Amino acid sequence: MKVGAQDKRRVLINPLKRSDVFRCTHTAHENFDFSVSAYHVLKEKECYPDGCIGFKWHCSGMKGNKKCHRGFTTVGKDCTYCKYFSEEKDHRIPKLLITEEEFAQLHECINEFESYFKNLRGKIIEFSGVVESVKPQVIETDSVEGRKLGGYLVQFNHGYMGIDLIKDKIYAQISIGFQQRYRLKAGDSLEFRCYVLLESGRLILKRMRNIQVLDEGDGFIWDRGQALVALSIGRFLETKPKKCRRCPMGLLVDSDGEKCGGQRRRIFCLQGIENPKECVYDVYKGYFEPEKKKQMVNSNQ
Repeated sequence: MKVGAQDKRRVLINPLKRSDVFRCTHTAHENFDFSVSAYHVLKEKECYPDGCIGFKWHCSGMKGNKKCHRGFTTVGKDCTYCKYFSEEKDHRIPKLLITEEEFAQLHECINEFESYFKNLRGKIIEFSGVVESVKPQVIETDSVEGRKLGGYLVQFNHGYMGIDLIKDKIYAQISIGFQQRYRLKAGDSLEFRCYVLLESGRLILKRMRNIQVLDEGDGFIWDRGQALVALSIGRFLETKPKKCRRCPMGLLVDSDGEKCGGQRRRIFCLQGIENPKECVYDVYKGYFEPEKKKQMVNSNQ
């Protein structure tokens, strides 16, 4: 946390989301190149320095392309009483990528950061920032449909809380009705009042009010009909490719329900493309952006 010399303005960067502190070789982190956030290791799993113990499940009956006699395609919790089932204890300790001195400084930064937002709990704050993106908030459930629309998620890459600058990602959760009224989109410069919470290491703005649009952007405006269509045709991906995590049509979804594996996160493609290798959205989008289209036309002349 830094303090400006002239106006005593604080500049805050979220230390809980740092991904350069630890590396964990657990298969759950494979799609993220085995990088994990400081929040995941220190707060959620509390697995440093003692590590964590997991279990690898195996099925001897499915070796050599053999099929399961019960019809399963993967080994799971329903297999524990099968004679072909076995498990292997797996003890892993995240690798610290910084020095012990830097690690001690990180702890101080985390304590300061948490204390700052603890003092704001239950208080209405003034916030201003430019919208980076607006996306439907898809919630994975164990219902027949397997998903539901939970409103929309507005992302800011940075913003001001009073005079203090938050130089990190901030999210605002808004309802379907809120979006129908204000029609928020990328590029909108906003000022409003709200509550701020620190949830799962992320900064979340809630119950926005007194909205003022200082400048309008030119981003895509999601409405309820379009969101429900995307929810219907969209697909959950089995992997988490970097291009999909950065794509405006890709959502990183926190799962909800026992059938979804608890709190694991999955990518939901709003375009309904199951195989990322077959996706041409970035090419399509690039061609129809005016500046890029102009450059492509000029290069062909």
